[in-house]
Amino acid sequence: MKEKYLITGSRGSIGSKLVERLAESIVIRGDRICEFIPEVDHVVDLAAHGNTSGHKGDIYEIYRANVMRPISLLNGIARFNCKSIVLTSSSSVLLERHTPYSLSKKAMEDIALKMGEELKLPVTIIRPSTVTGPGEAPNRLIPKLIDSCLNGTEMPFVSEPTHDYVDVRDVVEAILMLSLSPQTASKRVFNLSGGKSVSNQEVLEIVEAVTGKKANLKMVGQMRDYDNIHWVVDNSEMLKLGWEPKFTLKDSIKDMVDNYGK
Repeated sequence: MKEKYLITGSRGSIGSKLVERLAESIVIRGDRICEFIPEVDHVVDLAAHGNTSGHKGDIYEIYRANVMRPISLLNGIARFNCKSIVLTSSSSVLLERHTPYSLSKKAMEDIALKMGEELKLPVTIIRPSTVTGPGEAPNRLIPKLIDSCLNGTEMPFVSEPTHDYVDVRDVVEAILMLSLSPQTASKRVFNLSGGKSVSNQEVLEIVEAVTGKKANLKMVGQMRDYDNIHWVVDNSEMLKLGWEPKFTLKDSIKDMVDNYGK
């Protein structure tokens, strides 16, 4: 009998790849507000709000979507016997300087783990670092650099900040591993990352090398106040489970260039 998955945020970069990967399963696509929670075997909550520049001022919506919505989701799931529940947080909860988005995700983690304990729900939290790869939103750094190299589009650029990148396909494999191992993963938090600090300058050099063209950059001197000069996320707990990233950052960028415009 086919396993049945409920996936929220199924049209995002991670969700769409997960749906593709689950071609042999029954997938129910959920939106941000799950008014009715269908009885399923597995739940993967990927919906979120506030992690892009256009959303940062909408504080009420950030907390409603990232805290209250997952609470309602868990409350609905509690009425039936679900095998696994994977909720998506963010590595930004580990930052020294917080944003409304990172605070909302931290609150979700604490409440969800407590609800999982009290309601005996198989809750697992994942914290992806900077997710890249085919399907990444065009307003993010790497897609913008690719566009600048291929089309000459001018873009602002600051070289110093660093990120810990993880390919979207590696994130999908981690989600599936945790979904199929609920006894091991339940009531735990896992960081999903490449385990390496990479500066914007290094990313630029990889994109230019892969495309064979130079980006059209307008250099700026100011970072966002929560950016880091050295940012790396500890992925050791996932490595202990047998997961490891298969795609290097260069692999991700090559695939993104190959898929550009599709």
